[in-house]
Amino acid sequence: MPPSEIVCTRRRFEGPEPFDGEIAEVSIPQAHKHHSPTGYEWGYLGSGPADLALNILALFLPLDRAPARSTPEKLWDGTKVSLRAFQLHQYFKRDMIATIPHDGGVLAQRDIVNWLAGYGVHPEEIAFDEQ
Repeated sequence: MPPSEIVCTRRRFEGPEPFDGEIAEVSIPQAHKHHSPTGYEWGYLGSGPADLALNILALFLPLDRAPARSTPEKLWDGTKVSLRAFQLHQYFKRDMIATIPHDGGVLAQRDIVNWLAGYGVHPEEIAFDEQ
């Protein structure tokens, strides 16, 4: 079951030049790597935001809820996600991930479910807490 919210934050670290900066941290693990060799990001339309979008949608549109006629999509790292998660992740990146402020933010489960419904995803395909 997906979490009730997904939290994106930045942690500052200091090291010897040029190794100081910020680390993007997200409250879900990166189970799938398809676009970004360096991990999650948000706030723009890049590879890190694409992987964040893909991992979020993989939680909400799991393989076990995919329609029987749907073939899983094999990713660059060898893992698989539902075809629907793969088809929608770039749109989700544009609409939801790229709009998160640089410093971070929170994506509520209800907002993700509403976004999916707006793209015509049937409720039976979505894993979420109905409370």
